[in-house]
Amino acid sequence: ISDPSSTVLRLHVAYPASSVSLSPSISPLLAGDLATFSCLAMNVSGPSIFRWFIGQTQLYDHTDQQGEKDKNTWQSTLRYSPSPSDDRQYLSCSTENTLYPDQPKEDGYILDIKFTPIAKIKYWRSLVSSDIHLGDDVYFECEITANPTTYNVTWRHNGKRVDENVSNGVLIGNQTLVLQEIKLSDAGLYTCVASNVVADGESNAVMLDIKYPPKCVHMKSKVTLDTS
Repeated sequence: ISDPSSTVLRLHVAYPASSVSLSPSISPLLAGDLATFSCLAMNVSGPSIFRWFIGQTQLYDHTDQQGEKDKNTWQSTLRYSPSPSDDRQYLSCSTENTLYPDQPKEDGYILDIKFTPIAKIKYWRSLVSSDIHLGDDVYFECEITANPTTYNVTWRHNGKRVDENVSNGVLIGNQTLVLQEIKLSDAGLYTCVASNVVADGESNAVMLDIKYPPKCVHMKSKVTLDTS
């Protein structure tokens, strides 16, 4: 009588991830600096596909690997240099088992990106830059985007700091500069500089071109007598 034959069947059960955890960057996020983010998928059987997004923009610079000790975990590591426009955007990481594409798992959080103030100077109150005349009042406004918020705004005229001088018609507000009854010496390039704990950010330059009526210039003539 021969021994009964036997067959060993190995049953592999595939299932999607039970959860995904996105770990925030360890260091504070500063615009322009390279940051690393980690996303961990737990209790997943089978290969996983990771997708990273900031807002609606997909990010591709990430590496994905299976856990060395726990084969039921997968980890994705993202390397990314955030920009100021990424501040307050939603960073998300999602994963799906390729055998269960309709059962993805996702985690994410709102980014807090620190950056140098972005300043933009413009004329205020609908002033037309090409129609400014001697003796007019001129208003400048400094538009600022910053994180963290600015603690100081200064103004420059041809590269030199402008200080408030009420008696001379120079008025400085929170983010405004007013020049009353402008003189020809007020013409030139103006910028604003916004400061926060990250750095100082200088705006674009605006040219103040002052129109004025013609002047008569008297030339002294030299008269020479011919005595010959």
